[in-house]
Order: sequence, then C-alpha cells, then structure tokens
Amino acid sequence: TGIPYNEAISIRKDGPLDLSALRAAFNGTVRRHEAWRTRFDVSAGKPVQAVQPAPRYELPLIDLSNLTNAEAERQAVRLVAQVSRVPYDLRRGALLRPRLFRFPEDHHRLYLAMHHVIFDGVSVTRVVLPELIALYDAFLAGRQPSLPDAAIRYADYARWEQRWIAEPRVAARMEYWRGRLAALPPNTLPFDHPRPDAPRFRGGVVPLSVAASTVHSLRRIGQQCSATMFQVLAAIWALILSRYSGQDDVVFSVAADMRQRPELESLVGYCLTPLPIRIDTGGDPTFGELVVQVRNELLDGLDHLFPFERIVRELRADTTSSANPVYQAMLVLEPNTETIDAAWSLHQIDSVMCDAAGVCKLDLELQLDERSDGHLDGQLIFDRDLFEPATAARLARHW
Repeated sequence: TGIPYNEAISIRKDGPLDLSALRAAFNGTVRRHEAWRTRFDVSAGKPVQAVQPAPRYELPLIDLSNLTNAEAERQAVRLVAQVSRVPYDLRRGALLRPRLFRFPEDHHRLYLAMHHVIFDGVSVTRVVLPELIALYDAFLAGRQPSLPDAAIRYADYARWEQRWIAEPRVAARMEYWRGRLAALPPNTLPFDHPRPDAPRFRGGVVPLSVAASTVHSLRRIGQQCSATMFQVLAAIWALILSRYSGQDDVVFSVAADMRQRPELESLVGYCLTPLPIRIDTGGDPTFGELVVQVRNELLDGLDHLFPFERIVRELRADTTSSANPVYQAMLVLEPNTETIDAAWSLHQIDSVMCDAAGVCKLDLELQLDERSDGHLDGQLIFDRDLFEPATAARLARHW
C-alpha cells in the first residue's frame, strides 16, 4: 500500500567493514525499536499496532567492487529501486527491506528500503545511526554493548499524542488554523496538463546543487534578519511559487516534529506532521521583509502545532479531489548532522534514488540535504502528470 511512501535511505561506511559486526549491530538496532518490527492491522474498525518478534536479517553482501564507481552506483540504485517499488502489506509486514553493497575503494552502503509509517528523518539521524555505530564498535571490539534499553515505545507516543491533542489548551490551537487557512487560494501553478481525476503519483526529478559559498551568503542574510538558513530557503520557495502562480497568496508546507517532550527524543518511528505555511508576497516587500514574514509564520505555526490530519478533518477540507488538501507544494531540508565517527554518514535525500523510484506525493516538492562541506544537494520532485520535465527544470533553475 502507499507506494509514494515507500522510501529508501542509505547508511554509508568508508574504509574496512566487518560484516559480522555490522549484521549483529543492525539486528540489535531492529530489536531495540518496536516500530521497525511492527505491522498494522484493523480491529473493530480501528487501526492497531501489532509488534512482531525481531527477525534476523542476514544482510547478504552484494559485491560491486569490480565495477567502476558510476556502474556500481547505477547497479545498486537499480536493485534498491526494484525493492522499493514493491508495495508493502501493512497487515502482514515486514516494512523494512535492507540491502548491503560493497562499492569500489572499500566503500560500503547499507540501503534501507522502508515504508514511511515506521520511520522519519529525525529518528534515523538522531537515534538509529548513532546506535548502529555504537553497537558496531562494541561487537567489533568483542565486548557487550552498553546502550541503555529504549525508554519509550511507539505505542506510548501514540497514546501521548491522543491525550495531548485533547487537552483544552492544545485543542484551542484549531482556532488559529481556522483563521490561517480560511478561504485558501486556488492552485494556479502553470500546469502543462490538466490534473487527472485520480492521482497516479508519477514523479520526475530535477537534481540541483547549491555551492557552499552561496549557502554562506544565505546564512549571512538570515543573520541580518534574525532568521535561520531554512527560513531564508523557505522565503525563496515562497517567492518562486508566487512568481510561477501569479498569486500574492501562496501556501506550502514544511515538516514539523511532533516529539514535544524530552523522553520522546529517543523514539524511532514516524512522528512528523506537515506544517502549512501561508505567505503574502503582495505589496512589493524587500527580500529581507519576506524572510521576516516567513520566520514569523513558521514560528507561529510551531507555537500552534497540531496534527495535520486533524486540521484537515476539522476544516472539512476537500479530500475527494486528486489534489492534496490544503497544500500542493512542500519544502524539506535535512540538516548536516555530525556523527561520532567520520567514516559513517547517513543520506536521506538521494536524487538518483528518487529518479529511479519515479514517484511523487505532491505537485512539487523541493528536497535539500546539507552536506558536511557546506554545500546543499537536492532535487525538485514534480508530478509528471502535471508538468513537463522542461517546465520543472526551468523552475529549478529559477529557484
């Protein structure tokens, strides 16, 4: 189910790799987190979580080291894309499909194909990768790992969220969203083709890159406006959507983390929610003024954070259309995260992988990944039923 939500990330290791230590570390990570061994069923008309005993993943090694780097990349992406395209059965599981590759020059990649219902970028960056490295180092040294037991389960998070949104002070946040999302503007992006009656999720990808020197300049603009670089990037995105749609009133979304308590920070699972952002570009603002407006809108939205599916339900937004309700464009930035070992890295955004998968969730989605040397890698994912590749490429260039 939900092929647009079939995702793949890659954990990369440069230098020698002990396969038995990695296998033990990976299986130890799966045992630690219930979300990665869960299936989802329906009981009495309601969804339920069914946690399964931890399976053992053998992680057979696919050796591509006799190929060139480019050929190994193509072969690995082709194989992982094949795995990712196969629909998941949420009722039967398993929702995790690992593949391990050896590349030339003693480089290894562990691709994790997963359904998005069991992970988000926050948990794999903040929890999974550090734990995997710590377990690997322990098994490599022949000692027992000393990681504490997981303090909280995903079922605990689900119960907490249900109680949290029922609190009067939290439930009152809906009034903010009723005001912010009233009389939403029509989507007037210049489609090359009419929207089909039903979404087909056929995605295309335009890779893009932003040089470290430009990123440095964007940070400097943010400092002048008391804004983060992400807020500056969001202002650029709002401006492009405004120019292309011919509208002063634009709506897009960003991803917000619902982990609102310290004990939830070690939780692995999907805890994000789309945060709608509505920006008025009218009145010929300076770019600095636009950045400040975006900054304030983002901060106000986070102050009134509420699960998006509840917002849609309360607003009685149209869910019968093939267009996504409320917003049709999104901006995602994966920040650079230092690991405890420079030989290891995590890549959530891979334009080659996205292109091979050929799926999209929205009309437009701009995904950016901050690299350790300061530059941004990314891609513009577009709906091929709506846009010709040349149109998407032009929009990416203008951005």
